[in-house]
Amino acid sequence: ARYTPVGWTKRYEFSDAGQACAVTAIDAWVDAAAGQGNNVSPEKIPWEAIRTLLKQSIYGGRIDSEFDFQVLESIVDSLFVPESFAVSFTLNVPPPGGEGLPCPDGRKYG
Repeated sequence: ARYTPVGWTKRYEFSDAGQACAVTAIDAWVDAAAGQGNNVSPEKIPWEAIRTLLKQSIYGGRIDSEFDFQVLESIVDSLFVPESFAVSFTLNVPPPGGEGLPCPDGRKYG
């Protein structure tokens, strides 16, 4: 899949395979943090390890501009945080007086 370079200095070809790799890695970390349980506390998730994996290996390896790497860092660092489990968490920084883009309800599928 190709992504329009909104915020980036050029077009990067982040692939579906990269996304699948990221999801698999995140699932493995969350499952390990959950242990035998079905639920996991956000504080038990190794957020720094997940952010580093995404920034340095899965997506960062494709980026060849320091500015674009800072864009990637900003995105990853703002989304992969314990606060993302909160119902009020938004996927963007809301404009002054505006509303943010809400996270999908993770308790529902389909």
